[in-house]
Amino acid sequence: MLFIYSSSPGEWFWLTMTDQKRDERLSELSDWVETVLRTQYPGYLADQIRPCWPNHPEARWELAWLYQLWTHAYLTQRPAPKDAADWHDRWSPGVTRRLSQIMRPCEETCQQQPSP
Repeated sequence: MLFIYSSSPGEWFWLTMTDQKRDERLSELSDWVETVLRTQYPGYLADQIRPCWPNHPEARWELAWLYQLWTHAYLTQRPAPKDAADWHDRWSPGVTRRLSQIMRPCEETCQQQPSP
């Protein structure tokens, strides 16, 4: 799995992406969700990130910036321990809490339509 450190948040601005770029970014984000979040943090995320998360714009925004912060904390040439600590103590719990609220109605079946 290849995760790319990108210092530009504008590269993750869903509203201005071309369809091709949106597909690429969503694929990259999905890979990270599956290989890092679900694998490394299963206790935190058991019910918070449901399989339908790509259908929810709020979840795409939340996870995209969480991914950007993770790459900054772990994939830069000289990562700072403070960045990893912030990711674990501040950013990840906040996203997890908000995603839990977003995903709550999806317990049985998701009524949200896939994004275009």
